[in-house]
Amino acid sequence: TPSTPPQRATPSPPPFPMDSVLLDTVEPTDAAPMTIYAFSGSQFAAKVLTALDANQIPHYVTFVSLMPKSRVLPSGGKLVPEMVVGEGPERVVVADSDAILRWLDAHRGTRLFPSEQATAISARASGGVLAGAAIYYNWVHMPTYRTTMRAVAVSKKGMPGWICAGRGQLADYLTSQQRGNFATLAAEQLGGISADEMRDEPAVRRMLVAELAELQSTLQTDAQQYLLPGDAPTAADFSVFAQLERIVGDMGDAQIPCSLPELLSQEPLARLRAWHQGMRERHPIRFKGKRAPA
Repeated sequence: TPSTPPQRATPSPPPFPMDSVLLDTVEPTDAAPMTIYAFSGSQFAAKVLTALDANQIPHYVTFVSLMPKSRVLPSGGKLVPEMVVGEGPERVVVADSDAILRWLDAHRGTRLFPSEQATAISARASGGVLAGAAIYYNWVHMPTYRTTMRAVAVSKKGMPGWICAGRGQLADYLTSQQRGNFATLAAEQLGGISADEMRDEPAVRRMLVAELAELQSTLQTDAQQYLLPGDAPTAADFSVFAQLERIVGDMGDAQIPCSLPELLSQEPLARLRAWHQGMRERHPIRFKGKRAPA
């Protein structure tokens, strides 16, 4: 097992095959209802919800099943979030968190992608080492899986109250295939590491800390509030913040237990720790209280 993290290629921005169609669709009015389909605690949904709240764009949230087989989304796909704007023949459906933010730039006057750097950081956070680590520590690494997603699954929120015995074993059984898929995805996002390397948690942690230090390098002064200079957050902030919350935070009002609460306490990450705390104060993650009227 290598003592240093394996070299990885910087992930290229993911393709958005729907953009060329979606950005040319009939323009819904600003008053058209906007609904985000998500499950509580999803980091990709949190990325979109914080961006919407920061830009004061009204929206509803419709919750879908945590289990992919039971998940029903407007596009027929299985990945959250999805956004629906408008109704009838003018209805627009946008899948993928980055595609949603791009749609907002094109149709709601936001500036979430003001530069190539914002685009690159958002893609890196959502599909590279940070995203892989969020999956690894919530679903793959057994000690932290037990304190995060397994704990949620065995809670009263995760299972019917009448199930009393064997809740942990049942959670493991129900999520076994999902955890296997997550392990494959995490290995890919962590740079294509092997199964043996996945079992070396200290090496994965070193890789994560190195990635966080690289992201922190954009914070040029202690007074800089956002990852890129300016007085407003960009897609870079919302993407990094949402992924990092799954590791060191509680996902706002979703109240998901974190996997590595001590991660940002080390001094070399002090500036990123201050940025993260500032994001929590200025742009808290809110899933609840957004259901559409009956």
